[in-house]
Amino acid sequence: MADVSHELRTPLTVIQGESDVALRGADKTVEEYKDALTKTRLAANHTANLISDLLFIARKESGSLELVRKPVDLIRLIHEVIALCGAEVGFEPQRDKVIVIADGQRIRQAVLALLENAKYHGGDMIAVTLQTHGDIVEIAVSDDGPGVDNAEKELAFERFFRGSNASGRYIEGLGLGLPIVRSIAEAHGGSARIFDRPTGGTTVVLTISTDADP
Repeated sequence: MADVSHELRTPLTVIQGESDVALRGADKTVEEYKDALTKTRLAANHTANLISDLLFIARKESGSLELVRKPVDLIRLIHEVIALCGAEVGFEPQRDKVIVIADGQRIRQAVLALLENAKYHGGDMIAVTLQTHGDIVEIAVSDDGPGVDNAEKELAFERFFRGSNASGRYIEGLGLGLPIVRSIAEAHGGSARIFDRPTGGTTVVLTISTDADP
């Protein structure tokens, strides 16, 4: 509750402050009202996203999370997510299609979170690989950044944890990206883990089971 209260305080303070500015004193210009409403909307969106992410994790932990499982082409999904992330990402799949029965929206959310994590905490190189091992599908996102200390590899999947390599590069992160990735992976009978790249940097591996119970 302390963590949640801390994260909610800032956007709610912005909403209250901008509302007070718009209502205080004489009538404002249209542009001044628009500016206050724009800042209020951004803060409200931030708050809504935070609550949505926390609710998703809570449902997973309580066993009440429901997935919408349908046939999903992971090759196509990864290409679509790469186009969304706004970074240069290497992806050279060995097959034209990899079809799994999964919740496509949640898998998309997880892959995007991994790319965003590499984009803000990694280096200039980002690469995605996709491999299948029997009934297990493995999606790996690698970067050539400063890496993650061994003591922080598991902590990175804890809610609100932000590693030592995040403080100077990305101040807006909430520390919910990787916890959500793991929750999505586990909901699909898989896992999420962080590994060191032999040449420097980090690889985050997301696995899902293609025969997990619906």
